[in-house]
Amino acid sequence: MICQKEDIEIAPESLRAVARAATGSLRDAENLIQQLVGYYGRKIDFGQVQVTLGLTSDLRVKQLAKHVINRDISAGLQVINSVNSDGIDLRSFNRELVEYFRGLLLAKSNCEEAIDVTHEDLDEMKETVANVKLDYLLKVIKSFAGIDFRGDSYSALPLEMALMDCVLSFTDGQQVIVDKPLEVVEATLPQSSEEFREEPSPFGEKVEESEGLNYVQAQWKEFINSLKGEGSNGNLDAFLRSACEPVAVEDDTLVLGFYYAFHKEKIEDPKYQHLVERKLKEFFHQPSKIRCILVKRKKRVPSSSKRENPIIKAAIEMGARVVDQ
Repeated sequence: MICQKEDIEIAPESLRAVARAATGSLRDAENLIQQLVGYYGRKIDFGQVQVTLGLTSDLRVKQLAKHVINRDISAGLQVINSVNSDGIDLRSFNRELVEYFRGLLLAKSNCEEAIDVTHEDLDEMKETVANVKLDYLLKVIKSFAGIDFRGDSYSALPLEMALMDCVLSFTDGQQVIVDKPLEVVEATLPQSSEEFREEPSPFGEKVEESEGLNYVQAQWKEFINSLKGEGSNGNLDAFLRSACEPVAVEDDTLVLGFYYAFHKEKIEDPKYQHLVERKLKEFFHQPSKIRCILVKRKKRVPSSSKRENPIIKAAIEMGARVVDQ
């Protein structure tokens, strides 16, 4: 009714997502609608709602649910750590997981009319819970719904503990899968000290601070490129590219100078900060942390060749500036 009066176009599935996020609070739901209108105008699609609410729509929600139902600890732990490594918001992921478990509980109870899914998804859900008892499903929902991420928002430990608690508490004579055969990989050791030469790291005590900063700055563009596809929306590199620069190396900490508070606050979000620090470790082969500060963008003087270009010259006279990519 509110959306109709305010001439807001939003699909029923989007409204249901808002209602779930508001957890029954009409005021919170109204605030979320106002935020969506402020961001996207009066025509709102489901994708925009997902971005605003931090919904993942990750297929791994179903995968993890099936592993919990099948009591496969090894596969479940692999899914959890895969989600965590991809920088997915674990709060949002767990919220969707609990909602999916609720659907499984309703499917097991033959309450199909209360589940808003397609016939194909409903058949899949019924097949998933065909051989599971209701008391186990209830235990699963209580365990995952009771997770508190306030202490550590990007640690996978609460999800791992909920998985183990569910599986180990209800065995009922069913086999619990706790391990899988490991593949043996033969490694060839270097024959001489020349072959085993560790490349200098820009962090720590191995190089001087100025040398470390110069090395990071020289490799910065390649590091940014390595972030393509990372993050919950696959655009983590966009928040670093042309938005900041390495300004100092302090022991194991890289100081990033941001030109705008928006990008700084985005990277300071624990889930993104964790992902950037993990990528730094992979790229530079050394554990490292980041610290974000605000700095003024340095004015760059365009080269003579660029200034002589008549189109660029005219643009500069109109107030434009040359940015090196």
